[in-house]
Amino acid sequence: MSSPRYSASINHTERTIDKLYKTRRRTYEKPRIFLRLALGFILVLTVVMVPMATWLKAVLLLIGAWLMASGDFPAQIRADRVVQERKGLLPAMRYEFFDDHLRLTGEGSMTIGYQKIDRLVEDKDSFYLFLSKDSVCMLSRDSLKPPAQDDFRQFLENRTGRSWRTEKSFLSLDLADLIKMHREKKKS
Repeated sequence: MSSPRYSASINHTERTIDKLYKTRRRTYEKPRIFLRLALGFILVLTVVMVPMATWLKAVLLLIGAWLMASGDFPAQIRADRVVQERKGLLPAMRYEFFDDHLRLTGEGSMTIGYQKIDRLVEDKDSFYLFLSKDSVCMLSRDSLKPPAQDDFRQFLENRTGRSWRTEKSFLSLDLADLIKMHREKKKS
């Protein structure tokens, strides 16, 4: 058997699980995040524009502000639930990238063809290879061997036919991001 072109790993912690679920939410649930933000904004705007009892204003303002400020709250809940269910025993995963597939080991072993990768996402610490909304491989950037990150990124783009993207908090999106999100929604 040939040797892998690249290898990487991750030793999951509560922090990496939290980042994984936040990235998953930002990658696949942007419309829900936007709806939550818009609903919060409407509630706050209602408090400002419509005369009502002070206690009702306080309640609506509290709910509206919470909805606008807690966009990643559902992801945090899921991440906490996973850590609790696993009783803190989080996996250590290892990935080997061959010319026509990747092999992952850790909690079992699996071979994945590159054509099954749906999205390539990155942040400053990690690479995420999404097979679907509920299936993701998270790799620590620091663990990549050889450590040529640009070459690795290009290798995966060529093998998958996908481009790398960086998912941001909804509040940090600009007009170009919103246009891209709209175009992606039209494609699917």
